[in-house]
Amino acid sequence: MGAAKSGIFLNLLPVFATLFATTFTKESLLWYQFVGGCIVIIGVLLSSKTSPKVE
Repeated sequence: MGAAKSGIFLNLLPVFATLFATTFTKESLLWYQFVGGCIVIIGVLLSSKTSPKVE
């Protein structure tokens, strides 16, 4: 896996930081954090999806 492909997953760091903060420090998860996390996850999934090969 190259740098371009693995760099996309760096966008998940804030999502995991939010999950750890809500789990371990009992911070509250607000609606806009949830929506932002969903957008980031969808973006990572879309960008890591392989395109069908044209023959």
